[in-house]
Amino acid sequence: MPFLAPPPLPPPEPPALVRTAAAPCDAATRARILAPAAPGAESVALTCSLRLGPEIHVTKRIVLEGGSASGITLDCAGATLGQAEPPPAPDAFALAIRSRPLPGGGFERPSGITVRDCRILGHVRIWGMGVNGQGAAVRDSSREPGHTERAQAAAPTEVAILGTTITALGHIPLYLGPGVTRVILQGSRLDGRSRSTALYLDAESAENRITDNDIATETGRELVAVDGSARNRITGNRFALRGQGACGSTGIAGRAARCATRRPPTTW
Repeated sequence: MPFLAPPPLPPPEPPALVRTAAAPCDAATRARILAPAAPGAESVALTCSLRLGPEIHVTKRIVLEGGSASGITLDCAGATLGQAEPPPAPDAFALAIRSRPLPGGGFERPSGITVRDCRILGHVRIWGMGVNGQGAAVRDSSREPGHTERAQAAAPTEVAILGTTITALGHIPLYLGPGVTRVILQGSRLDGRSRSTALYLDAESAENRITDNDIATETGRELVAVDGSARNRITGNRFALRGQGACGSTGIAGRAARCATRRPPTTW
């Protein structure tokens, strides 16, 4: 009887993706973050996990940038971030989560960030190559094949915003820039007023989950804009409509985006 070789062993399972939680802030860092905003010290970089409390009001703008922000948990425990006066400029984000440009080109992105139980006055933006589609790096990349993959590899990923209220003061309360992926907005509220939308999902962003939120921002146009963004889940949300639709969409670079709009009752 001919000898039959045993079947090859299956390849080993890939190692589990382990995310290291950021260490808690020390006393000196905490004091620097909590110090009142002042000329020349309007913002502060957060590179450690921070827990606050309902009696705390952080007036400095908070920046989470690059790999040093990965694994951070910002647990406000009811604290307030940002300030209503003077009204913020468009680029004065109460909370910015962004990639770090590298000297030799490319971007170092943050991942695995959790923002929980915050009251944010102003607007929040998450971005990689550029704050929007007009950024120089975004435009240059978009002219070459592979732009979607580059934009997504350069942008923050796996950011969770949970149980948080963002009160807009004229600008879009939550904006996901080009290429941002796997953001979760859950159990939260968008209110205040925006000259544009309440939530913007920019081109090449993908796989974001917007679930069980109250979207009550007074806007100048639709509440949610899906602008060439793909594979998102927007479910179980409650919309306060004031004559605008719940959602608008556009197709970018030949990719169609579709979005359903419902009239009251406005759960979508």
